[in-house]
Amino acid sequence: MRSDQTVILTAIESVKVYPDALRRVTYFDLENERRLKFSTNNFALPALTIAKIYKSGWMVELVFKFIKSHLRIKSF
Repeated sequence: MRSDQTVILTAIESVKVYPDALRRVTYFDLENERRLKFSTNNFALPALTIAKIYKSGWMVELVFKFIKSHLRIKSF
């Protein structure tokens, strides 16, 4: 993990939609050598746990994307 910050949105339209503080977690993925940034409103979980949750969520999305593009399924 690289950083764990509390941020607020500053764009006028964004502040109208979500005026509360957010948490920005920056994580370096050694496997893919990429820096990942995650925004959340969860301040209770450790930063590393949040990074792992988001990363595993992307894996699920990649599986569904693969299934949609390679298999002929009429509905899920």
